[in-house]
Amino acid sequence: MWEAHEEYDDYFLWLCDIIGLDFDRYSSLIYMLQEMDFLWVLDRDSGRSSDGLALREEFYRETFDDWIMLWEKPCTVLEALIGLARRMDEMLIDENTSDRTRVWFWEFIGNLGLKKYTNQYIETLFVEERGFDIQSIVMIWMNRDFDVDGSGSIFPLKYPNKDQREETLIYQLNSYVLENYIFD
Repeated sequence: MWEAHEEYDDYFLWLCDIIGLDFDRYSSLIYMLQEMDFLWVLDRDSGRSSDGLALREEFYRETFDDWIMLWEKPCTVLEALIGLARRMDEMLIDENTSDRTRVWFWEFIGNLGLKKYTNQYIETLFVEERGFDIQSIVMIWMNRDFDVDGSGSIFPLKYPNKDQREETLIYQLNSYVLENYIFD
């Protein structure tokens, strides 16, 4: 079950607010994603780590909390996913909608196949198995061991024109948005 570390409580809760976390349903999964370091295979994806780390600067500007340990930790999977969700929201922004970062974040969670990992589901699994399953799914995405069409990643496509394992996350995001949200 979710247990916050004291030095990260405020920041973690702030991230949870961004994604509209239902603590009774998904706090264990989200905490696990916050405990996993974000890794990238393509050098050009290092910017996605920067997007995630920018959340810490925003948190600091909003709260003026000085969490020294927070700055020393590498970008987490949770932060990277929120950063990508914000990028997607920027691409699809219009005057009739408010911030939909949480919508895109949960869509990514669904695309990874992680929505079944509710607190209740995780509690029914063996401790070793629950972490292994979630870590395996996330590692498949980060190591680019997913399918050519992006199945197994946060940006699956029905009609890819390139091998998605060889494309940057921003290219994958653009292709995903074009295929799913841009209508002529």
